[in-house]
Amino acid sequence: MNQPAFAHLSVRTVYSLREGAIRPDELAARTAALGMEAVAITDTNGLYGAVRFAQACAHYGIKPIYGTRLTVAGDDAAERFVLTLLAADNDGYTNLCRLLTAAHNRGERGDPCATIEDVLDHA
Repeated sequence: MNQPAFAHLSVRTVYSLREGAIRPDELAARTAALGMEAVAITDTNGLYGAVRFAQACAHYGIKPIYGTRLTVAGDDAAERFVLTLLAADNDGYTNLCRLLTAAHNRGERGDPCATIEDVLDHA
């Protein structure tokens, strides 16, 4: 009996300070060693390791999935929550990039924060 394919869809790398400890090349190597076909990186408020991740995944024959853990403001200015967002295709990746740009432009320096409207505009 074949087991269905499994992929980790929420992995933070060294580019998420104090949250992740694995480098993109190590992640791709470990994913391949475990016989998995795909893995996602979801660094906090950015796609900082995307290029190195893509290169490493290509080297190991792994399908890269791009995502982010995005800080979003609630109705109350002090209320915030985090959404994990994944890109399904090139259009999704473009939307993630635009959404992250909006969050960085809207938030204070070093503290990006999107709005629900930003998320809906880039869905």
